[in-house]
Amino acid sequence: MGIGVGDVVGGRYEVLAGIGAGGMSRVWLARDARLQKLWAVKEVRRDVPASQGEAARRAILDEANLMKGLDHPAIPRVVEIAELADGSPYVVMDYVEGRSLASLMAESPGGLDQADVVSWGLQLCDVLGYLHHREPPVVYRDLKPANVIAKDDGTVRLVDFGIAEELAPDGSGDGRLVGSRGYAAPEQMGDPGLRRLPLDGRADVYALGMTLYSLLTGEVPTGASGASPGEWAPRLDDPRLPEGLGRVIARATSADRELRYQDMSEMRLDLEHHERLTCAYRAALRSRLRRFRASVALGCSLLAASASCLAGSVVARTRSYEGLMREATAAQDAEAREGALRRAISTSPGDAAAYEALVAAYKEDGTFGEAEARRWASTWAEWGSALGGSDRLARVCYDVGILFLCYYDPSEGGGTADVGSGRCALERASRAAGWFRLARGACDEERGDFRGLVVTDGCDEYARAGDYETIATFHLALVEAQREGRDATALYASLWGTLNSALGQAAVGDEASREPIVALRLCQMAHEALASPAHLEGMRRAGVSREEVEALARRVEEQARSLSGFAHANRESAWAMYMEVTLGAEGVRRNVEDVFGNPTVRLKG
Repeated sequence: MGIGVGDVVGGRYEVLAGIGAGGMSRVWLARDARLQKLWAVKEVRRDVPASQGEAARRAILDEANLMKGLDHPAIPRVVEIAELADGSPYVVMDYVEGRSLASLMAESPGGLDQADVVSWGLQLCDVLGYLHHREPPVVYRDLKPANVIAKDDGTVRLVDFGIAEELAPDGSGDGRLVGSRGYAAPEQMGDPGLRRLPLDGRADVYALGMTLYSLLTGEVPTGASGASPGEWAPRLDDPRLPEGLGRVIARATSADRELRYQDMSEMRLDLEHHERLTCAYRAALRSRLRRFRASVALGCSLLAASASCLAGSVVARTRSYEGLMREATAAQDAEAREGALRRAISTSPGDAAAYEALVAAYKEDGTFGEAEARRWASTWAEWGSALGGSDRLARVCYDVGILFLCYYDPSEGGGTADVGSGRCALERASRAAGWFRLARGACDEERGDFRGLVVTDGCDEYARAGDYETIATFHLALVEAQREGRDATALYASLWGTLNSALGQAAVGDEASREPIVALRLCQMAHEALASPAHLEGMRRAGVSREEVEALARRVEEQARSLSGFAHANRESAWAMYMEVTLGAEGVRRNVEDVFGNPTVRLKG
């Protein structure tokens, strides 16, 4: 019979509507009766010819088993693989609410906004790089606008892993000629001169280049209409393309894969700094160098005169600094306050007060956006070294670490929609790690000089900085270990110990009790680790017992619930985190049962 609207699948998933169909499968939107959460349910199409039925069944299970082992915020999670009454498989996975880039293109035939396209491209570089550096590597093979979903918060999700391929240990693949003509690389589609080469991540580099071209220009590659593989490529001088982005796309889509970007990290770097790939930028650099050489000669002649003005300038600078601090205090809007504080820092860069006030200003609206993060980084890069002798250096660095750990939202506009998104909490925390490292590095534990940090029996911020650094570096360290083929057991053991330490302290009087959002973010990150099959399996392999996991899970839920009043009062910054932890507690319990009840984590089918 198959699935239909109104059916209750698996005794809990009420089917609400059909949301998509492919050649072999159909996807339904369903509501979870237990969690009141929406999921996507995928099944084999009932009109598939009998001769292809087994292949369709195998395809849907292969895709689900591949996705089950992936853990990245841009990839939907597979949460269940089971069978209908007639024995046909179905798969339950995250429902991604948003619109495909293909549908957005259809509404903007002249091309989409450049800033949006670059942001999506950077995110796709990250997720494809994650796939390519897994062990064994995964090549997606079907990147195109139709397979990328843009959410309202500016993030994207990669969907439809139906032809994604996990490479064999020798780097070989299945040899099938699959992909979407026009977006797929020449070696992927059967070019006689290239097909003999084994497929690798450079095929996805090509597809990403073609996808970016389509999004920027609104043009579907003519290869999609029947041109021979490798026959068509974007033109570097296409007037619809900004020069720097044209260079990125031209390199990514070279018919010769040896001339493409060899790794997604290479492409990401150029894409992020595409404005530096223009002739005008290079000419400006040459001009700046000439001006610098001229200024050196002039500076020498003015050195003696400037010495006589030094005392007066110090007085003037002090007055200017105090005035700017008063201006910041009186400012009526965030932009004016930030501008006054940044000018104050430039006026007296060795005074910690302006840095502390700027960090506090970034926290005020409950969100620290990517644009703000870039401005902070620019300010620190230019003036931060002057704080080296300050007795508040560690305090400033620690507070910036908390800013990234708890408030950071990478969406360009700094919106609040994704601040509480859980599956990327650990990854986002990586931005905080360096600041906690700087905070601890500024301290001298032997001499008791903690440069502004509080260190008492009830509130040991120095020790907490170490815990936060361990948690924040976990994601990056894990990706590096996977890339290098190293055993990650020690990383999971360290994460487990640190989560226990941080969650055990958070409720008894350290800085988290003064900033409840810190305690809530810690609960969220612990919840994320416990809700991830891959992370929980890693902890099990590290020797953590089921009883220990269940005890931490209870503590996480209890601490989160104790912060319900704070979450209600701070809905923009805290409510999503609170709801994720409390509503997801049942999911954690099921994950514990799956991992510890069946340590091999075998899947049906």
